[in-house]
Amino acid sequence: MRKAVRHAMKKLIIALAPLLPATTMLVLANSAHAAPERLPQLLLGLWCSTSTPSSTYEKNGKCSKEEGNDSWFELSPDGYEDYVNSCKTVSITVSIVERRGLVPVYSLVYYCGGSGKIVWNKEITVLLQGETLTLLNTRSWDVRPEDAPKATLLRSLPADVQKYIEETRARCQQTGNDVPSGDEGLETFTVSGKQAVLVDEKLICGGCYHGFNCSNRDTRDVRVYVLFGGAWRKVPFLETADITGDIFVSYVPGKYRPEGQELNALVVDLYSGNKECPTRSAPSASAQMYEARTCVVRWNGAKFTYKPL
Repeated sequence: MRKAVRHAMKKLIIALAPLLPATTMLVLANSAHAAPERLPQLLLGLWCSTSTPSSTYEKNGKCSKEEGNDSWFELSPDGYEDYVNSCKTVSITVSIVERRGLVPVYSLVYYCGGSGKIVWNKEITVLLQGETLTLLNTRSWDVRPEDAPKATLLRSLPADVQKYIEETRARCQQTGNDVPSGDEGLETFTVSGKQAVLVDEKLICGGCYHGFNCSNRDTRDVRVYVLFGGAWRKVPFLETADITGDIFVSYVPGKYRPEGQELNALVVDLYSGNKECPTRSAPSASAQMYEARTCVVRWNGAKFTYKPL
């Protein structure tokens, strides 16, 4: 009998084998065993409520994710989403916590990330019977900083960018000040739906340190990288201008997403400008500070554009 059960479980594990990205860790477990497994394909998709209050759902029913509709949630290898929450997966744990007859009850624990770091957990307990899914329980809780893996976003960037960031921070550490580590200081947003990261030497060091990461006019190197088809690419960003002061980030209103909200504009002060946001030349470096001007930077779908404020 036990041999037959093990054989049946082996067939189940083989059947539930949709692939996930290599960065996703999944475990299928019961009360006696824990074995590596992938998120069951049957659970993936858009689930639409069939009851009031919402507790039972059908996959790909007549519902949409439009604003104001609260009768849906979506499960995917990349995250969990409903009408108020958006969780980008850092990892998932899948467990069979009990059985009701032959029907398993799944616990899906999503480790949700912001800027590449785990910041909270989301657990969904569900019972799947045929095409009907019953949502038994949901809960969320924050992750303690010491339990969160570091530098997920940083380590996804090209090796030369990682080296540049670490070398910049190493210089700043010579000042004796506390310097951010891992993903701290990496500003994320999206442009045309693509994840982007702003690498500002002031932010990645936690301040401007003259002679280490900034000039005595607070000018420094600022770069933007955009994720195109799974590969980060540096995009031109005020290449011929000198940035000073803080950079203000404005977002398009809407639901928060861990990879960042859609960029509305970057508001940047220029010590010396470019063709689109020119500044007048002053007779001295100190006098040039009074000629600084503010430039509004926006994404037009293909590149950044610049307009004086």
